[in-house]
Amino acid sequence: WHLVRPDDARWLLELSAPRVHQANGTLYRQVGTAGHGPETDLVVAAVQERPRTRRELAGLLAAHGRPLEGIALGYVLMRAELDRLLVSGPLDGRQQTYAAFDARVPPGYGPLGERFDRDAALVELLRRYLASRAYATVKDVAQWSGFTLTDVRRALDLLDDEVVAVPGAGALDGLTLWRLADPGDRVLDPAPFVGALAPDGDPARPVVDLLQSYDELFQSFGESRRIVVADGVDLGDRLGSFIHAVAVDGVVVGRWRWVVGTRDVVVEPQWRRAPSPAEEEAFAAQVDAVRAHWGTLRA
Repeated sequence: WHLVRPDDARWLLELSAPRVHQANGTLYRQVGTAGHGPETDLVVAAVQERPRTRRELAGLLAAHGRPLEGIALGYVLMRAELDRLLVSGPLDGRQQTYAAFDARVPPGYGPLGERFDRDAALVELLRRYLASRAYATVKDVAQWSGFTLTDVRRALDLLDDEVVAVPGAGALDGLTLWRLADPGDRVLDPAPFVGALAPDGDPARPVVDLLQSYDELFQSFGESRRIVVADGVDLGDRLGSFIHAVAVDGVVVGRWRWVVGTRDVVVEPQWRRAPSPAEEEAFAAQVDAVRAHWGTLRA
């Protein structure tokens, strides 16, 4: 699941569902969910009445003589989501629910208008990716999105002068990175984007980011991951659940995890080096933001 605005869900799913179905093909056949069957009909009918938790849906299927659990149930629900029949609903206590797609998602295709256009959707996806992640290679985008290199290159061609190609430097020498063009575009020096701390960083006011590892680091950057990973930091060395990255001034210097309790969420760091007092203060501010976000989700 990704967190998206309601008016973005329809066009994103219509764009991406065929590729995900293709990738899931073998497992669909193995678990017997290669097409819509009675299980899907039962699930979709149930959420028309009200949002349901995964446990409720499993119980409903069992009560109708079609018990499913584990991966088989997961793929039935996934197919229904990809085909825009289900979507995430409101929390039921601490449990996520599934709801009827059309009850939660407005008609139309958001920024695309009333009709779906695949090229326009690819362009919008790439524009959003570059706006939130800045420099990236064609392979980075393909890895993150699941689309082909041909699709990504076509989107870049269609974006035309909205994007700028920048040659990699240092550790990224030989790569071509893409970014959105600036207004009245100016050429930016790519030298700071080589996996090292920018020389003009202010140690008295460090910028600390808590990066969610899977989407925002492992998946968002593949070929150019050295943009954010400092020398000697091995993100593949996972200890327990400390798999998320702590970045100081754009360079990964540690890991973090969050543990959700009954009343609060605890964020625990695992530094690769001793943080400065200013870095600890900036880290604490990010922890407060995580707690505030969690409180909003639970409200």
